[in-house]
Amino acid sequence: MTRPAGGSAPGGGAGSGEPPPVLTFRRSARSPGVLVALATVYAALGAALVILRAAPWIIALFVLPTLPALFGAATGATAGLVVAPNRIAWHTGRRTGKVRVGQIDHVRLDRRWDLSARATLVMTDGSRLRLPSDCLPRFAVLADALERAGVKVERHHFAVF
Repeated sequence: MTRPAGGSAPGGGAGSGEPPPVLTFRRSARSPGVLVALATVYAALGAALVILRAAPWIIALFVLPTLPALFGAATGATAGLVVAPNRIAWHTGRRTGKVRVGQIDHVRLDRRWDLSARATLVMTDGSRLRLPSDCLPRFAVLADALERAGVKVERHHFAVF
């Protein structure tokens, strides 16, 4: 869920002394896509076990990579990002973070060859802080929100490392 500027969101706006967020993004592990994917994988593995008489240990090997998604869906894990004119805050699982916009020199948005996305905050002191990928919205939405918050954005398409 992405909320553009002007939407009310916790932690900003009237009465709190902070400007309203430019972007509020939230993602849930209980999204329909995740639930459908898990159901499809488990149905296919169940069919392989029953119809094809696949060895249970082979089925177990295919189940293992799905366990993090199953755990996230069972616990209702969320990830999110808030971009405001004075701060950028994020949360994912048990990790949270917040940075003042004045500490950020620019944000580097990378698309890698495996089509994964990576956002790195490059601080004014030269240090780098990588945002967790599961809290990132689409790059176009993120770049627009960062620019409206006064943060310089560098886009790098298909970076190797």
